[in-house]
Amino acid sequence: GTKAFLPHLKERPDPHIVNISSVNGFVAGPTNGPYACAKHAVKALNQTLQQELRGTSVNITSVHPGGVKTNIARNSRSFDTEELHNERVKRFDQIAKTSSDKAAQIIIKGMLKNRKRLLVGFDARVIDILHRIFPQKFSDFFGFIYERRALQKGS
Repeated sequence: GTKAFLPHLKERPDPHIVNISSVNGFVAGPTNGPYACAKHAVKALNQTLQQELRGTSVNITSVHPGGVKTNIARNSRSFDTEELHNERVKRFDQIAKTSSDKAAQIIIKGMLKNRKRLLVGFDARVIDILHRIFPQKFSDFFGFIYERRALQKGS
């Protein structure tokens, strides 16, 4: 769709493309493979567009939110049991600290400042820093937490 609209975007004053990836676009966790793959793809698309549109009037912002209070977990489709799905929704609701209004404000402000890469939420900034400093250790940590939860359920 982006390629089809490019000629029209280039005619506009200050054209801007904002694509929403996720912190899952640079860190993948257990049971989250398809979502993480999709968000990695959005990140790659943004990087490609930034290179291809260099020197044009079109700006690109790649947005990477952390936990934003939305219905994403509640509305997600999975092959989990209803009990497991409800547990994941509850866990997401506990960790999602950024309101959707606040996320929108951050995105608009970032777009107006022509930020190429935008992290939304304190958790997104922490995840980004830890992933950059300790890439493998951070990934191992997710696996450790997943295994620990599985063992607790088995007890």
